[in-house]
Amino acid sequence: MIVGRESTVNASDILELVGTVERCGASELSFLLRDFASKLYSCKDSELIDIPDFDMELKTSFRWGISHMRDTAESLDMLAGRVAEVKVAGRGRVALDCIDSLPLDLQPCLVTDASARFRGTYRLYDKYQGGTKKLVSEDAYKRFDPLTVHVLHRSTSKETYSNPKEIDKVAADVSQAIMSRPSEEFLVVVTVANEKKISKAIVEKLPKAQCSLVHFLTWGRHTATNQFVNIPNVIVTSLLYYRPADYIASMRASAVYPASMGRMPPEQFKDFQRNEIGHHLLQAANRGKMRKCIGNMCPADSRLWVMAAKGSGIEAIIGEVFTGGRIEEWKSLAPQETTGKKERLTAHILTEFRKGIDSVSWSSVRKAFSIKDQPNFRKLYLKNPAFQRLCADVGILIDTATFSFCLNPFRNLSMTMRHFQQQFSVAPVRYFLTPVC
Repeated sequence: MIVGRESTVNASDILELVGTVERCGASELSFLLRDFASKLYSCKDSELIDIPDFDMELKTSFRWGISHMRDTAESLDMLAGRVAEVKVAGRGRVALDCIDSLPLDLQPCLVTDASARFRGTYRLYDKYQGGTKKLVSEDAYKRFDPLTVHVLHRSTSKETYSNPKEIDKVAADVSQAIMSRPSEEFLVVVTVANEKKISKAIVEKLPKAQCSLVHFLTWGRHTATNQFVNIPNVIVTSLLYYRPADYIASMRASAVYPASMGRMPPEQFKDFQRNEIGHHLLQAANRGKMRKCIGNMCPADSRLWVMAAKGSGIEAIIGEVFTGGRIEEWKSLAPQETTGKKERLTAHILTEFRKGIDSVSWSSVRKAFSIKDQPNFRKLYLKNPAFQRLCADVGILIDTATFSFCLNPFRNLSMTMRHFQQQFSVAPVRYFLTPVC
């Protein structure tokens, strides 16, 4: 439960409204929206900004073409005339704030929440507002001693699931888990964007008789259905993440701490994010049979499989969320790459240089490896020390001025090129420039 109501709006989404506003003849409002978006783009991370009062209800004053534009207008209505915090998201900007959405005379209010034991929303409310009281002792909390959680370390990013080869690997591992208990039903949790691709790939790897025992659920419905309450086995193919701006807006709403009161301590962010990931994991797992209680224990035949990146801290999250449960390694049967992705990117760049070109654009590398998200490419590769060392070792320069890779003319790479040629079957670069002494 979150006491306040959070609101976020992107600068690019604000500009999207301008066309509709101009066609309706509201030139002053059009200028106001453009001016505010421009100021928003100039803000630094965590800076505070005053949002103009638009003197009308944007959501209902115009006929917006798509629901996304109506949502943007509604967010601006909520934020109008307020102070907002700005978060930098790649090259974009997000303005965020919260309002107290519950009446003052609502208390006392009884809240029953399976995630209340560890979720940061309650901790923040108690810290900033006070007045919460636990009605049961900690030894009465539900435990998961009979539960075994099988963990497979695997990248579950958007880029990973946009790659058909990776989809096939996920399907192979999921079908292997399903066939380990062929007479039982399974619930597989997937993202909305990849539901059709993943479900099709999984079903194709199963015997026809098995397909009727497999059900699929998308993130977004993971808190809203009891349809699968008798299914003992749940497989989660990725964790649910939000943008940093969304977590910070939720933190403010939980604490009822609007931006006009100042910045929230940044050290609270990591714990809050981790606990929110755990909350959604528990809610997804609880769509199955483990939501039931035998005394204060989950049913003995409850089982959970989770795919998550190694750096996600999934084991710590599981330990906090599923108290008493056991963690076992889920070994992948899918064929593994013999080299890491950073090494393969470096080898690809060198192969492009072998063609005699002077530079390799970042966008062409992203396209070759199906990396659609530019901020992630910068974070995982361009700003990654390990990738930077790989490039430096073979004389590749990361040129931020031209958004491309180029060869360092002041380094003799013949020995390194032979090393990469042996590992990645990359032919050596034919021409190098050496300094004139």
